[in-house]
Amino acid sequence: MLSIILFQLVIGLSERPKNISELSKILQKYEYKGQWTSQKKEQQQFQYMTVEQGDAYMIFLSNSTQQNKNDLIDRLEFQLLNPIYPEKRQVLGIFQLTNYSDSDISFENISVLNYSTAYKFRRTHNSKENCEIAYTVNIEFESEIYDEKHTKIKVHLYTHNNSLDLSCDVDIEMDLTLDTTNYLLRIIMYCTMSVMICFTQFLFVTKLCKALIENLEDSNKLVI
Repeated sequence: MLSIILFQLVIGLSERPKNISELSKILQKYEYKGQWTSQKKEQQQFQYMTVEQGDAYMIFLSNSTQQNKNDLIDRLEFQLLNPIYPEKRQVLGIFQLTNYSDSDISFENISVLNYSTAYKFRRTHNSKENCEIAYTVNIEFESEIYDEKHTKIKVHLYTHNNSLDLSCDVDIEMDLTLDTTNYLLRIIMYCTMSVMICFTQFLFVTKLCKALIENLEDSNKLVI
């Protein structure tokens, strides 16, 4: 019962991020995963993705190489996979984030997209710089709990103007949530270490009890 009350208190103390600084503290360094979906049903995205949807990964970054908690997120890096190929074709891209809205918790503007197309275990197949795109990045929180675990991110990338370069012609959406794979691994490691420590303590206690029983007359010489 006490744990439930404490949990509710924690939720009650959670506050909606008021500015980009508070939002950065929530989102920075965490990896998000989900699905990308093509909005052009009969056209390849980046002249490379041959299916209409696939796995998507992204992370918010700042310009600082130290990645401190006080840094402001100003870039979005993403990875799109093409599941039709066993070698996993992929697109790796990055663009600047500007024009943040405190009221909507979103970014919406025009930016230059730099991306490369590659195979997962091979060299880069092709790279493209200075593609001009329009983007919207919306951040939503489930159940009014404002942390990385309850964050839902929706990204829409689309061509800003009609370009003759088809490799810059894109219209794609991404829906992502926190990638908990690393958390599960940490939990398993923590549980394994806890079991080993408890087992070791059990062995030492058993050995001590055995020594006390065999040496009752010397037991009051032991210092605990």
